[in-house]
Amino acid sequence: FLLLKPLKKILIFSIFFQDQDHLFALIVDQVGDYIEATSDTFEETPSNLDANARELIVCVHKLADKLLLILDTNKIVAGINLVQS
Repeated sequence: FLLLKPLKKILIFSIFFQDQDHLFALIVDQVGDYIEATSDTFEETPSNLDANARELIVCVHKLADKLLLILDTNKIVAGINLVQS
């Protein structure tokens, strides 16, 4: 008989937010610790980002080991046609 290796367990996380009367979720690969972003870490959105991505990003915060992107959730859901039941 055939022995198969177990598949790697994949964890999926959702971050929920509300826009007007609708609830949305962003699927993310990881949820980290709470971070307090300050004006010291604030930077404009980098111009070398793809134009479509740059349109959805309000600003960035340069942290010690990563770049924190602040998303505009209104723009993310603006193109979604919602059907009321």
